[in-house]
Amino acid sequence: MAYPTNHPFRSFVGHLNALLLSFGLFLSILFLSIIQGITDLDSRLALTRQTRNTETTQSLARTAQSMRAEWLGRRAATISKTLRDSGIRNVTVYNRVKSIESTNEKLKRKGLSSPEELNDLYGMRIVVSNELDVYRSLNVLCDNYETVPGTIKNYIANPKPSGYQSVHVVNKIDGKRVEFQLRTQAMHEQAEAEHEAYKARVRVV
Repeated sequence: MAYPTNHPFRSFVGHLNALLLSFGLFLSILFLSIIQGITDLDSRLALTRQTRNTETTQSLARTAQSMRAEWLGRRAATISKTLRDSGIRNVTVYNRVKSIESTNEKLKRKGLSSPEELNDLYGMRIVVSNELDVYRSLNVLCDNYETVPGTIKNYIANPKPSGYQSVHVVNKIDGKRVEFQLRTQAMHEQAEAEHEAYKARVRVV
């Protein structure tokens, strides 16, 4: 049904489109401001490490960690919606930012200067109902985000000696590397049980 140019419905649709456009622009600006803030903090962190100002370094690191967590949480929500919109209904997305201690240790071990150079600074676990949805989720990620070459590892087809199963991939989101682990609920429960057993062994030692 066609509505006249001056019909109230046309006016409503026009206002709605304008509102959606404004909201999308707001989100883009928000993500860019968070990313720029993280970049600035990393630059300041590098300088304070050179001057060995421990107190300032720790303060900046905590602030950067908080901003990273905020950015990652927002992106996890976006990815969860994208997967559901693609027909993957039963999906849970967990996210975590690597701890400051683990990050510093890995930077030193690898001879790197910036946390953003690490593939696993940001991590998400995508848990779905079945193996088919694992691969469907992988396709959605690789269709929507740039895949870092050589980072797809299929531990479902080739389980680790411990029996661990997941598909790993690193994708770039807003220019940042995010490591994804995709698995079924059963695989997730097994992996979590193995992790708890490992922590218990470490505590005993």
